[in-house]
Amino acid sequence: MACLGVAAAFDPQAPVVLVVGAAGSGPCDRLTPERSGRSATDLPRAPVALWRVELDAGLEAAPVVDAQGAVVVALTSSEVVKLAPDGRELWRQKLGNASAVVPPVQASDGAIFVLANDNRLWSLSPSGTVRFALELGPNARRADAAPLARDDGGVVLATEDELVHVDGEGRVVARAALDERPSGGLLAWNGGTLVTAVGGAVLAWRAPGAPRPVGTFGANVSGGAVLATPRTLVGVADGVLLALDLPSGLVEILGGSGDVLRHFEGPPALAPGGELVVTTLGGELFALDLRGAPVRRLALDPGIVGFDVDGGAPFFLRGDLRESPPLVVDPAGRVAFVRGSGRVAVVDEHGAVHDASTRFCSRPLAVVPAGPRRFVVACRSGTLGMFGDGEG
Repeated sequence: MACLGVAAAFDPQAPVVLVVGAAGSGPCDRLTPERSGRSATDLPRAPVALWRVELDAGLEAAPVVDAQGAVVVALTSSEVVKLAPDGRELWRQKLGNASAVVPPVQASDGAIFVLANDNRLWSLSPSGTVRFALELGPNARRADAAPLARDDGGVVLATEDELVHVDGEGRVVARAALDERPSGGLLAWNGGTLVTAVGGAVLAWRAPGAPRPVGTFGANVSGGAVLATPRTLVGVADGVLLALDLPSGLVEILGGSGDVLRHFEGPPALAPGGELVVTTLGGELFALDLRGAPVRRLALDPGIVGFDVDGGAPFFLRGDLRESPPLVVDPAGRVAFVRGSGRVAVVDEHGAVHDASTRFCSRPLAVVPAGPRRFVVACRSGTLGMFGDGEG
């Protein structure tokens, strides 16, 4: 992929301005309005399995976790289910005959929003009752971008061809047409919303104005992007980690390669020190600063022979090559992961890898923090597992 230019200088230590959202361990896809993958609570040091639940339908969207550690999942069977921190089912609510098309999101008042394939936005109270089901038009069911919770109790969402801001009472506050289909997830930025589109274009929207282009990655960004600083958007396109400077629209290559074994998996997570934490398809973990310099590197999968950062010899791999769900990182720098093989583990702040399960499931979907020293792993089969430090 061609480099579009060299980004202007940026400050990797600059603070990121947050939109006030829901309290919770995992209230939205990639955890924060910047889609940082950064947990507000500590991950376990040496995780063990606390419980496992086999739901009666599959999953296509990552769960959300509320402030009490309860897990909410949208099933492919048109139901939304809430599980207590100990795995007990608290409630389930049927969304007519519809199922979620993008990950659910928790609003600032604890309500759950689900955009479904009946072209409606469903709002469920924390106790599971339906608050409203808002008709959005015929293209909502083809949505492909995770919504963004706002501090008014509402949500900004993207259908196939428009952006819509809905408040907590189900009223449309603003909407804007789009010429390009959104993908990945919406991000909070500069008092408005950033949109990554299929093909790599990035748009900024602040109502009542129209969306405006601010740059392009040049190719589709796998899993969406992360706002690493107020001016720097980072994503993985075609296996390469790219930084887009929002004020200038210029792009810088930070690392990665088109070589399948050196192919970065996106989106990256943002560590507490500002480093970008990302894995390769071949099974290595990298922490890179915002200029692309490696800070940490280690092998996660057995059978890996490393390669030099500047190219070096290709590494040797035993096993298959299946893409893995995105990482999450905690305030101490610990990293939780589930590999495509089903291996669940935590990398501690010293670089040691602590396994919790060697093969939890065959099609892992997501890993989500679930309260202090706990995280939940979700699988496409409908399996959920809670991991933590002992029974506490």
